[in-house]
Amino acid sequence: MANANADTPPKAKRRELIPGALIGRLSDLDEPLPHSIKRWFFAWGSIPGFFFMVQISTGIMLTFFYQPSPETAYESVRFITEEVRYGWFIRSIHMWSANLMILFVFLHSTRVLITGGYRGKGRWATWMFGMTMLILTLLLAFTGYSLIYEQLSYWGITVAANINSYIPLIGPPLADFVRYGAEINAKTVSRMFAIHTFLLPPALALLTAGHIFFIRKFGLHVPGNADDIKAEEELQKKKGPYHFFPQHALAELVVFLYLGVVLILLAMAYPVEMGEQANPLVTPEHIKPEWYFYATFRWLKIFPGQVGILMLGAVAAIGFGWPFIDKQLQKLAPKLELAMWLGALGVITMVGMTLLEAISK
Repeated sequence: MANANADTPPKAKRRELIPGALIGRLSDLDEPLPHSIKRWFFAWGSIPGFFFMVQISTGIMLTFFYQPSPETAYESVRFITEEVRYGWFIRSIHMWSANLMILFVFLHSTRVLITGGYRGKGRWATWMFGMTMLILTLLLAFTGYSLIYEQLSYWGITVAANINSYIPLIGPPLADFVRYGAEINAKTVSRMFAIHTFLLPPALALLTAGHIFFIRKFGLHVPGNADDIKAEEELQKKKGPYHFFPQHALAELVVFLYLGVVLILLAMAYPVEMGEQANPLVTPEHIKPEWYFYATFRWLKIFPGQVGILMLGAVAAIGFGWPFIDKQLQKLAPKLELAMWLGALGVITMVGMTLLEAISK
């Protein structure tokens, strides 16, 4: 008797090996996407998620050896870096993935801002979730380097608490919360550790889920003018929709593989080093935060005290409310794209202040 599977196409045979439930779940991931998402800068939105997963995995490894107290924090980090097998590599991957995650969050936010990705019904919610994720990402980085308990860590917490104290009404209690009291003490590091490991990662994961939910619910904005939208519609008619699964998912997987190689090369070429141990009695002559706080640091040099804090608060409020501001600007000058030009000006200003602080002594 002839083999019943002899005439079964190879593709169908492969599908038979995959459980039906799994096929159903993968099919649920699929959705029609605009062809414009094929552009390389549309991968910037998922890249931070890749680095976040790297952060989670390497962070769990580091917690096996880290001891969150002023007496043991620095020594435990030194032990990880110098004595644990491949500890330097794990810590370097953790550090570089944090920096790259922040970089691509900024790049993704800039892309959405410049291309008007927040426009359209309900997309203001996607934008606000994204802005909150940006803030939590920066807090995750700040609490992370605070755990090392070197000079940058100690005086970084001190400066952050002093800055918070200028916020009207809630400033002083917020500063006390950061320090766990009127000054940095034995419980400060344990509080930072709890926030860094138990509070911020789950919060960021939940916000990511909400962000993706709103993207799926309200769709993606097609950037460009009327001609670009017409070209997209013609592509949809000619080729059909571009699918998330497997087309876009496979494209992003390739991007993740390349970035994984880059991450490993950076960790090996520029491994993390130990700074000077924290000394409350010695104020560093020159101290700077990490690069992602350069613009804020420079701003507060230009506008010190409560004035600078209030202005930063206004900038944050404008950032969160940008989709609504954009609507009003479109009504005032529908052909000028004022929102995009102003957004580009804001990004250039931030980059300029970052570079200015980077080259200053």
